[in-house]
Parts: sequence; structure tokens; C-alpha cells
Amino acid sequence: YTVSDDALTSLNSDAELAFTITGTNDAPLLLDATEVSATVTELEDGDPSELTDYLTGSGSFTFEDVDLETHTVSVQAVASNATGLGDFDVTVTEDASAGGSGLVQWNFTVVDADLDYLEDEESLTQDYIITVSDGQGSSFDQTVTVTLVGSYDSPNSAPYLDSTDVVYQHVVVGEPFTET
Repeated sequence: YTVSDDALTSLNSDAELAFTITGTNDAPLLLDATEVSATVTELEDGDPSELTDYLTGSGSFTFEDVDLETHTVSVQAVASNATGLGDFDVTVTEDASAGGSGLVQWNFTVVDADLDYLEDEESLTQDYIITVSDGQGSSFDQTVTVTLVGSYDSPNSAPYLDSTDVVYQHVVVGEPFTET
């Protein structure tokens, strides 16, 4: 390269120039969060798969990162969840390193029998926080909500099919209770 000072003088000099370009890490960013909730409903009484089937909910969201890096995900249940039913797993199925945008998929699974204690239309909400990290110190969180809904269980439904299983208690107020 020839460097000059654009002055009207005829002085010039050749010199070696060095350029240092220092990049910075750009954080991954959420693009589309349209599939971040699911409702899982207990099977009705009499369903052949009642109590044994695995019930599922799933979804996904997309993200971008202009730094073409490999991304990781982690998940943590929100501490205020009333229960810890089921299993929740998450994976990066398309990474942003392939072209600037990535896809995170999540899946929730619970055995139908685990929801049997819920009354008809009773619901519980479980929230999970998914963290997408670029491995360079930047990340973002996305909350996923799974709603568990009970269905009607008749008094004669499993596991109470045998009427000999009924337990009767007689309690008199003011007297000591003794189980017999």
C-alpha cells in the first residue's frame, strides 16, 4: 500500500501497514416463540390405554446468531411449580452455525396414571426455562408452559374396581381414635 497525506507536496513514503480487526460476540436472539406451550389431558375412564399410555406435548422455537457458533441448551423447572410430574427434554435440532438461524425442539411426557388424581377439568401448570447458550458467554431464556388437565374418574374406575377395597372409618368427636 502507498500512503499519502493528500498534501500538495511531493513528499511520500512507503510503509508496511498492519490492520487488526477484533470481533465481538453477538448474543443469540429469539426469533419465533409460537410453540412454547402445550396442554396434556388425562385419558377418559374406559379408554383402553387409561393409566398406561404416555401422554405427550411438544413444541419448538427458532433463534438466530450472526456468529456462526455451536449452541447448547439446558432446561430447569421453575421452582414455583406445584408438582414435578413427567419428563421434559430439549434439543437443538438445527443449529445457527449452519446459516445464522437455529431450531430448538422440546418434548414433555407423562404417564396417564400420574394424572389420575386430578378431578375433571382440574388443571396444573408446570413451567420450564430453556436456556440457549452460544458457548461464548451469551445466552437467552425461553419459558415453556405445560398445562396438565384431569378428566372424570368414576368411583368404580381403576384402581377401585373391587368393592371389597372400600375402607370405612367411624370417628366420634371427643373420643380417642383407634384404627381397627
